[in-house]
Amino acid sequence: MASINDLAILSNIESLNSILISQNLSKAERLRFLVNTVEQQRKSLEGIDLIKGIKKLSDNTFIDAKN
Repeated sequence: MASINDLAILSNIESLNSILISQNLSKAERLRFLVNTVEQQRKSLEGIDLIKGIKKLSDNTFIDAKN
């Protein structure tokens, strides 16, 4: 099962891949670039709990993270 971070990264690289295709990069160049991007994003997102990172903005906000 994919984590939230995995799904975010997948979405990012899908969008990035379409941009790279429009710039006529070869498949090998795109792969190299996307692999590097995935590694960078994994390092950035490692250890971040996205649910705890969402702050309750007001009493009308329905997201309540349990510790």
